[in-house]
Amino acid sequence: QAEDGIRDLVRSRGLGDVYKRQVHACGVSNAAVYYHFKSKQNLYFEVLNQYVVAAVERLQQADPGKGSYRRRLDSVALAYARLILESQNVLQTLMRDVGEFDQADMARKLSDWSSQVPDTIGAILEEGITAGELRPVPVRRTAMLVLGMASSIAGPRLYTQTENTLEEDIDLAMDVLFEGIAV
Repeated sequence: QAEDGIRDLVRSRGLGDVYKRQVHACGVSNAAVYYHFKSKQNLYFEVLNQYVVAAVERLQQADPGKGSYRRRLDSVALAYARLILESQNVLQTLMRDVGEFDQADMARKLSDWSSQVPDTIGAILEEGITAGELRPVPVRRTAMLVLGMASSIAGPRLYTQTENTLEEDIDLAMDVLFEGIAV
């Protein structure tokens, strides 16, 4: 319970802005924090891992598991775009602290985590290919393309109003992906 409080502090304030009195307010001593997490870097990795796991679970929940593969991809892409919009502060806070840690360790961890989100989309693509509803495509690259489209659609919404809804733009991206733009 107290560990969750520490994680919440790091997620909301960043590692550099968590002070001893805030840790004590969670009912935990500094010694207990270091006993459990062993280092500041381990605490950071734990918080980042928790975020990635929650994001993957959210994307998996967005997949209805039935219906057309296009609709399933549409649902997951929309959930990913919403996640970006809702997580802006958390992501900025977490990314602010990246430079404090061993870059080789960080690269390894990010590499491990970065496959989890595309794998969610990749699983839908593989099912669609196996079912014959989707043509064979490079699954990993196509999953990254879907994520990139969703990110590109969400990104401008962080700073400006847009003409269309998020749903309309994700649907357009899926139209272009599935049907192309050729006449």
